[in-house]
Amino acid sequence: MTIYQQYPNHRITLLAGWLFFCFSMNVEAEIAIVVNPSNSIKTITLDELNQIFFKKIKTFSNDRQIIPVGQSNKMPITKMFNKKVLKKSNRQIRHFWTRRMFSSNGTPPRALVDNRDVIAFVSGNRKAIGYVDKNAVTDSVKVILIIP
Repeated sequence: MTIYQQYPNHRITLLAGWLFFCFSMNVEAEIAIVVNPSNSIKTITLDELNQIFFKKIKTFSNDRQIIPVGQSNKMPITKMFNKKVLKKSNRQIRHFWTRRMFSSNGTPPRALVDNRDVIAFVSGNRKAIGYVDKNAVTDSVKVILIIP
């Protein structure tokens, strides 16, 4: 008697598990752009985000100074943010900021460790804007844009 004869549902379970694994690997997280709840900004465009994270825009439309914060370059959410918002690879971003810092034209946005750190920083700073995985959002921050 083979294993498949002993456990007829075993093939279905293995197939279902394999399919779940394959499909879950291709699903990208959604990016949530978050600000402090006291910030009056309700929404933002991808172009504005691009300019904020390249530090071309330094204040929100409500004249509040902006402190952009990101996450480590090793985090998948950062790679997605760079690709979808900044339209550049991690390498291109690093090169851009290296040139800017060498010519004394600015420093990159602060890179925090992960979603939790960004949420903690943004929730404690009225001027901050950051990005996190949509599934990590808490009530301590306000979401102003979801990027699929």
